[in-house]
Amino acid sequence: NTDLIVKDFFEKTDRLEVLILKDGPFGAYLFYNNMFYHIDAYETENVFKIGSGDVFVAVFGYLWAKEKLEPIEAAQKASLATAMYCNNQLLQINRQDLDDLDLLKKIKIDKTKFDKKIYLAGPFFTMADRWLIEEAKFQLEKFGANVFSPLHDVGFGKSDVVAKEDLKGVDESDILYAVLNDYDPGTIFEVGYAISKGIPVVIFIENKTPINMTMFEGSGCIIESDFSTSIYKVIWEVARTK
Repeated sequence: NTDLIVKDFFEKTDRLEVLILKDGPFGAYLFYNNMFYHIDAYETENVFKIGSGDVFVAVFGYLWAKEKLEPIEAAQKASLATAMYCNNQLLQINRQDLDDLDLLKKIKIDKTKFDKKIYLAGPFFTMADRWLIEEAKFQLEKFGANVFSPLHDVGFGKSDVVAKEDLKGVDESDILYAVLNDYDPGTIFEVGYAISKGIPVVIFIENKTPINMTMFEGSGCIIESDFSTSIYKVIWEVARTK
């Protein structure tokens, strides 16, 4: 609970001036002078998370302590710097670029209204398959997503029962996230079904074969080979659905 975290921090010391809570694809939340501010996230092509927190803290600290910017401005510029780092994995950030807060596309998500359903498609017939499905479900739910997972919500059973329940899950979802390991036939079927219903599709596939991507690319699927990037793309894409 954000309110409890803020209250706890400010009650423990009278020297605390600013508190910032990062929230992944949603941006961050800043508390200063008894006021609450939302710091917008920036949408990027790639999401490399390792070291992103260090970049945010370093840039914010420099702009606030050294350049004496107001915390809200310093935090928004730090968000931009972090997005630039996550996108290209380079620590050399041009200070002048941070003055253009529209350098990258801001993504605005009202987390209180983030109630969309995500269908999690993917094989779960081996231990590796199940681990990846579990991890994907965990990461999506960590950001507050409502996830329908055939593994957890339907399970194994007779094909006519399983197929009916799975397709019903797709029908009731706002977006489909497909873990396309080994081009699993069931997952491919679910992707095609979602596309036929006009449901956006994000695909995570580590070792893609270009010739096998033709129909997915041609039908507008978002295809990512990096897991973190695919998770963020799902959250950003579902936030755009009406």
